[in-house]
Amino acid sequence: MAVPEINIEDELLPEIGIEITPCKLTDNVRVDLFRLDEKFLAFLVQEHVIPDDVHNDVQVIAAAKVSQFCRNIRDAYRTFKLREY
Repeated sequence: MAVPEINIEDELLPEIGIEITPCKLTDNVRVDLFRLDEKFLAFLVQEHVIPDDVHNDVQVIAAAKVSQFCRNIRDAYRTFKLREY
């Protein structure tokens, strides 16, 4: 599995707890968002970061896109906190 370039300058937000697990047979990863608050998950759906689905707390995406996906969640969290949902 190819690992995307990581920018160490990125800010880490420990309150965003996600788990990334590689798939066995494909170049995809499973991203578990189960630790995120329900209000924040609803905000992610509203902002079109994740699809509106019953299983929106589990995303399967290409490994090459996981870094940008995590950045999108981080940026959405900043907006979420600023708006005080």
